[in-house]
Amino acid sequence: LEGMTPGLHRVMAWIRSHVIITDTFTAALALLLVIGADHSIAYDTGLLFSPSPPIQTVWSALLILPMALRRRFPRSSALAYAALAVLQLLFGPCLLISDLFALVMLYSVIVYGDPRVTRRFILLAGGVGAFAALAISWSTIAGPLFGTGADPSSDIRGSFQRNIRTGQPLSDEGLDAFLQTLGFGAAAIAVCLLSTIVLAFWQRARLLTIRMLRERNTAIAARENEERTIAALAERARIARDMHDVVAHTLSIIIVQSDGGRYAGAHDPVVARRTMETIRHESER
Repeated sequence: LEGMTPGLHRVMAWIRSHVIITDTFTAALALLLVIGADHSIAYDTGLLFSPSPPIQTVWSALLILPMALRRRFPRSSALAYAALAVLQLLFGPCLLISDLFALVMLYSVIVYGDPRVTRRFILLAGGVGAFAALAISWSTIAGPLFGTGADPSSDIRGSFQRNIRTGQPLSDEGLDAFLQTLGFGAAAIAVCLLSTIVLAFWQRARLLTIRMLRERNTAIAARENEERTIAALAERARIARDMHDVVAHTLSIIIVQSDGGRYAGAHDPVVARRTMETIRHESER
């Protein structure tokens, strides 16, 4: 920040003081990018259904909406995102590009939210992440519970689906594939969550340190200002005492000279004239 120009300083200050406008603009930009990417990505099926591409785009948009309030209302926006994520895992596709913004929401609620509820949101993120790993793995291997998935007459997914729908025991091959997918997904989600939590705690500590330094600098400036005020008052008091002593001494001289001149005026005009000159000189000084 020290090398920034004054104009850039003003821009950064405006961004920090208008977080809702900034986050809304960021969310809108993310929405445009995600909608553009959705047309070129073939998402996997969902846990219950296999949604169409327009429905997938709707889910992407819904998951981005809470980002507009992630710093102004971090707790409410994080809860809204978690609720939408659970609904998406149940009724929408199990994996979207917008799901990556879950890390942004977790980061925001740790950094900008109430530290007293941080542990709860970490546990919530872990629970939703575990459910996501389970839902993604299940939809990848078994396909949607309602609707059509892979061809049930071929490959591991088809065998897995056929056994589930007919009530037959799951094959070892299908179960191993499901557990492998679950383990990989859970590990990937855990790494992402842990990285985000560490980064968020570091940033929160950094912001706390900056805030404490600013408060300390403010206190130092206030103390220095108070010391300057006290010093100025003391100097004024000293000057007042000195002026009082000088004026009192000068008035004493004037009074003495006036008494002497009053008596000298009747006998010696020269002395009286010199006395009046002394009084005039002392009065001017």
